[in-house]
Amino acid sequence: MRYTHSHLSLNQVDACAVCYRTDFYVRDDTRRVAGMILLLVGLGGAYFTRWISLLLGGIGFYWYSIRYPKITICYHCYAKYRFCRLNPEHQEYDVKKMEEFERGVRNDRSSRDFNLE
Repeated sequence: MRYTHSHLSLNQVDACAVCYRTDFYVRDDTRRVAGMILLLVGLGGAYFTRWISLLLGGIGFYWYSIRYPKITICYHCYAKYRFCRLNPEHQEYDVKKMEEFERGVRNDRSSRDFNLE
């Protein structure tokens, strides 16, 4: 794996450490659901624990939902980068961009000549 200077010094992804490409998209992390579950469990048990469980649920909600809400994913190898600062050049998932990448892969596979005569 090869990390770039930007990744090491700024904690910001600009090139994939696995496939070395620069096409990424940003999406919400699925662990937000875990944060909501912790908050609801804390709220449900707040009366019985004298509101201590609500405090713990609030900390879990903060940790999973607010502190690290988004992840960066490579379009080509689907490598996921968590706990890093978001690059302003990376946008949400774009279906048209992905179709272009898939079309390029299909064209590459169909243009090869495997005739071994």
